[in-house]
Amino acid sequence: MNRHLQKMCNSGSFMEICKIIESKTTKPNHNYKDMTLTTTDLDHLKQFTISNILKTLNSDSKIPEPLIKLSVLLGEDHISLVRSVVCNFVVSRKSADISQFIQQNFQNPSSLRKIFDFLEQTADNVSNLYSNTPIDWNIDLKLVNRSLVMIKQILCEYFFSSEVMPDSYSAGIVYTINFERKLENFFNNKKCCISPAGNTDDDSAVSYNQSNLSECIHKRMLSRVCVPYIEIFFEQCLSKNSDVSPQQSIIEKNIIKSYIEFFKQLEYAYGIALYIDDREAYIKLVTIVDRCLFNLIRQTKIEDSPAKMIVVISTILYIQHVLEEFVNNVSLRHPIEFQLVSMEASRKLERQQAIKIEHEFNNNFSGNVLDF
Repeated sequence: MNRHLQKMCNSGSFMEICKIIESKTTKPNHNYKDMTLTTTDLDHLKQFTISNILKTLNSDSKIPEPLIKLSVLLGEDHISLVRSVVCNFVVSRKSADISQFIQQNFQNPSSLRKIFDFLEQTADNVSNLYSNTPIDWNIDLKLVNRSLVMIKQILCEYFFSSEVMPDSYSAGIVYTINFERKLENFFNNKKCCISPAGNTDDDSAVSYNQSNLSECIHKRMLSRVCVPYIEIFFEQCLSKNSDVSPQQSIIEKNIIKSYIEFFKQLEYAYGIALYIDDREAYIKLVTIVDRCLFNLIRQTKIEDSPAKMIVVISTILYIQHVLEEFVNNVSLRHPIEFQLVSMEASRKLERQQAIKIEHEFNNNFSGNVLDF
C-alpha cells in the first residue's frame, strides 16, 4: 500500500482517504494530484475497512460515518460485503442474547411480556447504535424477525408439550396482540416482506411475488400460533359474568347491570376476535357467548312490581338487540348460520314476563272504571 495511504489508515483519517478516492473519480484535487491509487491499494483499503468495522462491532460501538462512506466509495461489491458482515454479526450476536433471555425467562405465555420488553429494548438499542448505516440494511428488522421466529418456536413447543393454563394463556394472548399492534407501523415503514432487500434473513424469509405484496408473515406470526386455544381466552372473559345469578336489584339505565357488564366483556373479546379474524375463532366466540348468555337468562326471574317488570322487559330488549347486532356483524365477516339458544331463552323470558304483566293489569284494572 502507498506509504502515505498507509499512514492515513493507521491514523484513522477516513475522510482524507475518501477525498483521495473522490478526487480520482470526479474532478482533480490539487492536494492529492500526485497520489496514485493502484488496484493493490484499493484491495488493501477494502481489507482495512472490513477489519476496522469488525473491531467497532466487537466493541459494540457506533461505526464511524467516514468509514461507512469509504466503504460505499470502494464499490457496490464491497459495500454489499460490508452490509453482509455488519448485518450477520449484529443480528447473530444480539439474537443470541435474546435467545438466552428467552430460555432463561419463558415458563408459559404470561412470560411473554418480559420477553417482548427485552426484544423491544434490544431492537431500539441496535436501531440507535447503527442509525448511520444505509436505511436499506434494516438491521433492526432482521433482528426482530429472527427473534419472532425464536419466540414462535418456543410457543409451539409449549403448546405441544404442556397443559395450557387459562390464566397464563389469557395474559399471553393479550401481551402478544398488544406487541404485534405496536410493531405494525414498524413493519409497514420497513416494507417487510414487500421489498426483497428487506427480506434476506434466512430464518424468516418469505417468497417474494407480485400477488402477495400486501402480506407480511411476521405481523401476526405469534398470535396465529395461539389461535387454536383462543376459546380459553373467550371463556375467561365471559364465563365469570355468567356463572352467578344476575343481581336484579342492581340496575343501570333501566337494565339489569349484570347484562351490561357481560356485554362489555363481549365487546373486549370481540375486539380480539376481529384482530385474529379467523372463522373458527368467531364460531368459538359465538358458541361461548350463546352458552354464557343462556346461563344468565335462565337465572333471571320474572318480577311482580311494575317498576321491576319494566326493568326485566327493558333488559330483554337490550339483550336481543345487542345479540342480534353481534351475530350479524360476525356473519358479515364470515357467512355463518347460528341457532342461538340464548335468543330463544330471552323470548321465553319475555313471554313469561308479558303474561305476568297482563295478569297484574287484569287484577288491578278489571271491572268498571266508572261505577254509578
